[in-house]
Amino acid sequence: MILNKGRVLLVDDEPLVLEMFESILSQEGYDVFVAPNAKEALFHLERTFFDVLVCDVMLEDLDGFDIMHISRKKHPEIAVVLITGAPTETDAERARIENASYLSKPIGFDLLVSSVEAALGSSGERKKRAQM
Repeated sequence: MILNKGRVLLVDDEPLVLEMFESILSQEGYDVFVAPNAKEALFHLERTFFDVLVCDVMLEDLDGFDIMHISRKKHPEIAVVLITGAPTETDAERARIENASYLSKPIGFDLLVSSVEAALGSSGERKKRAQM
């Protein structure tokens, strides 16, 4: 039995991506919530604490950066992994400055899992610094 490694909110408007990523992260021991749009993501963020936000950058209603900012207002320590099918240097630099991982689709399952694990590690470091 795999122990719960953390709670992940997965946001993407592509149903196949949601299904595949949810399956992989669940098999790895994460408690995964899915949202096909920003509205549902915000609904979950208001009601549940998440360790990691894995979010598509380009959504219809808000972009991944907006969702990241909203989630960090409520939970400053949340780790963020942004994913995109249309990577840009500007967005990659913005993500780096804002302490978020930035991945280009297609994303291999190993890279997804290692990015979530790394994000959790950096989140733990932010929590420790905040408590000092």
